[in-house]
Amino acid sequence: MSDFFERQNKIHGVSLNTTQQLAVETTEGPLLLLACPGSGKTTTLIMRIGYLIEEKRIPSNRIKAITFSRAAANEMKLRYETLFPKSGPVSFSTIHSLAFTITSEFFRQEGISFSLIEGEISPRIPTKTQLLREIYKNMLKEDCTDDQVQEISQFISLMKNNMTAIEEMDETKLPNKEALNIFMNYEAKKMQNPSSLLLDFDDLLVYALKALIGNKAILERFSLNLTTC
Repeated sequence: MSDFFERQNKIHGVSLNTTQQLAVETTEGPLLLLACPGSGKTTTLIMRIGYLIEEKRIPSNRIKAITFSRAAANEMKLRYETLFPKSGPVSFSTIHSLAFTITSEFFRQEGISFSLIEGEISPRIPTKTQLLREIYKNMLKEDCTDDQVQEISQFISLMKNNMTAIEEMDETKLPNKEALNIFMNYEAKKMQNPSSLLLDFDDLLVYALKALIGNKAILERFSLNLTTC
């Protein structure tokens, strides 16, 4: 659809190379586009969204654009509105925001409440850092440094994002010999009240995936409402 690219170039001065244009025009099935920082990934993504709406006639409310930070989501939203002011609103959010929405619906159906221990939280709720420091001190009888907290926190995120079972963990890759025990105590601490859980950001991703896999009603609801881009 050269007219689409020519129109955007003429009106907004946006020019994509051959590979970027191919990424925009490939709309059937999944697509993975790998590129280095500053290579035009965001522009390509925005153009792909516009292409889906203007050329493929996909309703704008069927598209979900996901990124990793609020700043990036806001920037994408602004750039989309600049390039395609008449194409209808598109939902831009972080991946954790989407996971929070799915997880909230899942736990609502299960009759379970939860509180986040990262981000903007209530003073009455312990933070992830506080929990890790408390567990570390109880186990090792000494204070945990900021570097140690960060190291353990990164290890926990790696375990969850890779969906690594404890029994599958390679002990040679532990940041320290106590990391696995700290991780297990941390998980137990968050789940000690089965009706009111404590969740970190990584838990949102894990539970959202479980909900989409194991709850047909939730899967259908989000599949019907959104087409992820």
